[in-house]
Amino acid sequence: MTRGPYLQGIRSHAFHTDAVLPLLRKRWTPVKDIRHLFENIKSMKLANTAKTRVRVYSDDKREHFTDGVVFCPGQSPYVSFSHQEYLKWKWSDLITIDFLAELRDGSVRYSCSGPQNKSIELDQVVVVDPKDGPKVLGLLQRSPSGHAILEFAFNADVGLWQFKHERPDKDTPNYIRTVLGSLINMAESISEEELQARLLTPGNEEGWNKRMKVKREDALKELVGHHQRK
Repeated sequence: MTRGPYLQGIRSHAFHTDAVLPLLRKRWTPVKDIRHLFENIKSMKLANTAKTRVRVYSDDKREHFTDGVVFCPGQSPYVSFSHQEYLKWKWSDLITIDFLAELRDGSVRYSCSGPQNKSIELDQVVVVDPKDGPKVLGLLQRSPSGHAILEFAFNADVGLWQFKHERPDKDTPNYIRTVLGSLINMAESISEEELQARLLTPGNEEGWNKRMKVKREDALKELVGHHQRK
């Protein structure tokens, strides 16, 4: 940005060019380069907390948080927000769902939205981590309406939903189709290694499955043997 009408407009309003934030277009990466894409993504902990782990994409021009990879057919142009032709893969620990939490008869109830704006109860599905219970309850008690949209992530290691944060920017929870899609993604739990293997070795789907089966069997033998030697 060294010349042209845009720069003239900036100067005419007395803006300093160093204060101008550059905007970079999103760009697509060919599937064959997906390994290089993942090499540019690093996992790190936030400085203000020892528990929150984030992933950051960084190349020669861009540096930003990321929660996954978006796939599109062919050379489609980028479209903001949702797009039916896009497919997003996310790390399983970053898959979250926005539930409606509300106080009802002294207890917290959870639901999502369904057809014709009907509420779908999810109390039999959403079992919240007990350590998050008081936090959620306190938040709802402070809410004038007694309800709020809350974001949760499922921790497969303990089998419980863990509270992330409130979503004051939303007035409706996730739609049931989104909820089911997220649950399927959690169940499949495709790792970034498996994703790359299946994309870079098409037609060899069973190869990954067989190798992982052998590794699981070896891990079982090692753990059992170690336990028996104690």
